[in-house]
Amino acid sequence: MRRLLNATVITIALSTTLLTGCSESEIEVPQIDLSEVDLPDVDWEQYEPEVREEVEGLVENADCDGLRGELDGADPELRRYIEAALDEAGC
Repeated sequence: MRRLLNATVITIALSTTLLTGCSESEIEVPQIDLSEVDLPDVDWEQYEPEVREEVEGLVENADCDGLRGELDGADPELRRYIEAALDEAGC
C-alpha cells in the first residue's frame, strides 16, 4: 500500500511538471517602458519619493491589481496618471 501511495505521489508530481511545461523563470511578465508611453504629467515633488517609486514600478510591471490599489486615496493628479497607466497596461 505504501509503495502504491509513493508511486502515485511521484506520478502526480512528474505529470504536473510535464503538463505545465514551464518554470517560473519562463513566465513572461509584461513590461512598459515609461519613456515610450504618453502618461499625464505628475508633479512628483509633492509626493514622498517612495510613492513615485511604487507607482512607477507598478506601471513598468503592468501590475493591474497593484495600480487599482493605489487609486484609493490618490489625489486627482495621481489618479489621472494611474488611470492612464491602467489603460496603457490593458487592465
